[in-house]
Amino acid sequence: METNDIVVEMKEREEKEELRQKFNLVFKNIYYEVQIKDKNKIEHKKILDNINGYCQSGEITAIMGPSGAGKSTLLDYLKHNIEYPKKSIHSGKIYFNKHEMTSQNIKEYISYVIQDNIKLAVLTCREILTSVAELRYSSTESPESIEIIVNKMLHEMQLEKCVDTKFGDTLHQGLSGGEKKRLCIGTKLIIDSPILLLDEPTSGLDSSTSFTVIKFLKEYARRHNKIIISTIHQPSSNIFNLFDKLIILNHARVIYQGPSGNALSNYFELKGYSMNLNSNPSDSFMKILEELNHGSDEQKYFFVNEYAKDKDIEISNEIDNYLFQTTSDNNNLLTHFEAYSSFSTAVKVLTRDYFKTVIRNPQVLQIKFIMILFMTFIGGSVFWKLPDTQEGNRGKLGFMLFFTIGNFMQQISNIILVFPTDKHILIDDYNSNLYNAAPFALAKQLVDLPLTLIITIIYCSLIYFIVGFKETLENFFIFVGIYVAFNFNVQAIGLIFGCFIQTTDQGLTANSFSVVFLFVFSGLVITASNMPVWLAWIRFINPIFYAVQSAETNEFEGRNFEGINFYELTKENLDIWHCMVYLVAMGLFLRILVFFGLYLAVNKKI
Repeated sequence: METNDIVVEMKEREEKEELRQKFNLVFKNIYYEVQIKDKNKIEHKKILDNINGYCQSGEITAIMGPSGAGKSTLLDYLKHNIEYPKKSIHSGKIYFNKHEMTSQNIKEYISYVIQDNIKLAVLTCREILTSVAELRYSSTESPESIEIIVNKMLHEMQLEKCVDTKFGDTLHQGLSGGEKKRLCIGTKLIIDSPILLLDEPTSGLDSSTSFTVIKFLKEYARRHNKIIISTIHQPSSNIFNLFDKLIILNHARVIYQGPSGNALSNYFELKGYSMNLNSNPSDSFMKILEELNHGSDEQKYFFVNEYAKDKDIEISNEIDNYLFQTTSDNNNLLTHFEAYSSFSTAVKVLTRDYFKTVIRNPQVLQIKFIMILFMTFIGGSVFWKLPDTQEGNRGKLGFMLFFTIGNFMQQISNIILVFPTDKHILIDDYNSNLYNAAPFALAKQLVDLPLTLIITIIYCSLIYFIVGFKETLENFFIFVGIYVAFNFNVQAIGLIFGCFIQTTDQGLTANSFSVVFLFVFSGLVITASNMPVWLAWIRFINPIFYAVQSAETNEFEGRNFEGINFYELTKENLDIWHCMVYLVAMGLFLRILVFFGLYLAVNKKI
């Protein structure tokens, strides 16, 4: 397709956007209650209490209120993004153009920009937007059209001066806070959902950048006929005046819903409370609410009760009339993408992005190889050329345990240090209807496994002959094969940890506990004959046990021993190949569990 044709096509698309039908988001009787245990007493706390409201396309709506009023929870409820605790009570319905939204179809129509700006740190602005565009449009648009879409978004988000700047994090210099926020918003806008939710989009930004972000969102809502809803905490007066509509919450209830500006001040004036028209409107009404919240119960719930007496009933009736009236106009759902990107497209895009994180992180690779050299130096210094004597053979057994546990801890640590971020991105993209857990899991394996294989071979090659093991190529290659199979298994264990942990600290704690637990059942600390019968079986699901068993068989099988034969004391009726098959089979089985773990994670089951 020629460039001029693409430009014409994009202009036609923009003209069609101007002609899109108006649509509405309606939420009715939103209720959410949790139980809080206080010693022997159980309290029922209302987080959202019968919230009714509506928003129209072409407008930007602000949700405001004191801390704890339920602002972010309402936003999460609209997106079906709440992990409901046990014994909680929740009800209410959400309608889009009179059609009830469910957890199955809501991802097709609502995009959600969370507070945290988390993306792959080494990818540039253009690369991040291109990946999202490819996942969204690859089945319907040509590569040239996708490039035009990305360039248009870069222009609209005012990111043209930093298109090749990396996203950045604490270790990598990158975008500023405002640029990161605009890029994260851009990744949702490029999906082209009719509804955009934002949780505190100005958090951490200076006043000028905050104004630029909200002004852009207002213009975007009007120009592209979108519904944009944002929580915001006490914005400046110029930002406050940008919002078309305001929903104020207090004590889990709506106390005002309508236009900002004079309509708000007139409402407070009508209820007997004058707002200072010479000050920031948000500061003014928040000051009134704070004073009332520190008063008597009658004062605390004054606006809640006043709104319930007239406005809440009025709006509830308007919603009912809207939902149940019959009209001849076209009021169906808009046509939107209904499925994730194809499996092959998602795998290709994710593999490319995660491969870039490896290539563009030379410091990480350098640290890994430095650790290998350091561990080789320590191992070589302590276990240098051990002789074939009783003491030497005991030292070789000790080295096998040292080497196996070292590999275990290194593999687990490599995963849990980065996996919380990767999982966060997965969940965010899954909620945006871009891809599911399966292509993510496969892409991670396609990137991580070759690197693990290379590092394992290098480590084994450096250490094997230093220790004084059998100097034959056959035994050397068997030794390498054992630890390739072992690390294949351990990597899957690390991914399972990653599915269930929420922070790096949790992962490091799990790593330490698992090492101690598996060390006890390695077969060298205590033999199976001395273990309680009800615990002895644990060694058969222990990768360290199989690695040590096969490594000592590779070294000691067929040798004559002087004195105590440590090999005979610790070996079991398992040959090398059985151990390696078990390791690979367990690794494959654990990877199936990884998929189910990720499935549970993205569906908020864990």
